[in-house]
Amino acid sequence: MSLPKERFLREKFLFFESFWKGEGPYPLLFAKPHLAKDKNYLLHDLEEQHRHPVKLPTILPYVPDNQGVFDLTHLIVGTDIFTALLDTPELVHKAQEQSLKLYIAGTRMFKSLLGQEATSMFHAHGMICGVWFPHTGARISEDSCSLVSEGMIREFCLPYIREAIKPFGQGFLHFGGRHEGFLKIACEESLVSTVNLGNSELYDLEEVFRFCGSTRTVYFGHLDPLPVETLEEYLERIAELALRHKAKVILVAPPVEDRERKRGLVNLWHRLTAPARKSYPRANAGGRAFERQHNEE
Repeated sequence: MSLPKERFLREKFLFFESFWKGEGPYPLLFAKPHLAKDKNYLLHDLEEQHRHPVKLPTILPYVPDNQGVFDLTHLIVGTDIFTALLDTPELVHKAQEQSLKLYIAGTRMFKSLLGQEATSMFHAHGMICGVWFPHTGARISEDSCSLVSEGMIREFCLPYIREAIKPFGQGFLHFGGRHEGFLKIACEESLVSTVNLGNSELYDLEEVFRFCGSTRTVYFGHLDPLPVETLEEYLERIAELALRHKAKVILVAPPVEDRERKRGLVNLWHRLTAPARKSYPRANAGGRAFERQHNEE
């Protein structure tokens, strides 16, 4: 089944629409260790947090990982690309121009196959439950940028990241490894709406949320619990850090199999992150959705 059009998704994902507008609590997703164990998990998790009583389609596919511009250049050229940055920079720019064309063409092709609008998407970044992005149309992965200096990122990578994102409104940017300079560059780039760190455990969360909060960049992804904290304490800690820095977070929590436990954790997270003095109508009169009215002080 192909992905429905933008209007259909907007109707189904009013919860996420309110989040992007700054009017609703933050979404909470759960990692799933065994993809095939529960075939209805994708449907179940999304229905928990949207507000429309009509059931979602069974499958909501999204664009696969088609890498990023410098990632593609690295994959095609190999490790020689790193010496070429110093020896033949003009050739690197030519290679980047070709990789940019490939990235845009590939992204457009997959979005067309899925029936996606250019500047919006449903995306989960490797998760089997995901989020509606009403003004962000593409994910770009630039892991290889974490292997070069901040100056080289600005010269050889950032201009092409910008050109790659422009046809799709804004972009969701992922990279692995540890590179605070690249994280700062990504958050400061207005075309990047959302960042995801493949190795978030290598970063100081205070710094991550400070970057995100000061630039209004959304953080999407998993964040590890401390060894001695419960999941309730984990959610309280992440919420406190995020709100202190005014950072918006779409959190991917560790796996939880028990449905009632999951229900309680979602409700807790929504209470912790709901804007003050805002009231949200209960979703799905049958009680399957998890929202409550969040009008507590």
